[in-house]
Amino acid sequence: MPVPNLALWEEVEKTDPKFTKEYTGPGGFTGTAVNAQYLAKRATEKFGPCGTGWGYDVIEERFDIGGPLLQERRGAGPCPGTHPQGRPVVPGRRR
Repeated sequence: MPVPNLALWEEVEKTDPKFTKEYTGPGGFTGTAVNAQYLAKRATEKFGPCGTGWGYDVIEERFDIGGPLLQERRGAGPCPGTHPQGRPVVPGRRR
């Protein structure tokens, strides 16, 4: 028997698998990531446009510096998207 307080939960608890992606994290941790645009679309379907029926707060904005996502090949120059000293290039920021 459906519980009225859980009606919304039961409507949205199953995620369409075509909007998910499996991943493996550090140490072999595995999980499933859900496409953020899909989540926003589902919220819009249930509550109306963002800013009217629902919204979110940006608690922290940051850019984490990491290694290049691509590795250099022998005989090729630096990977596209990296600075000559190996730092990642962030579009729109000064080097």
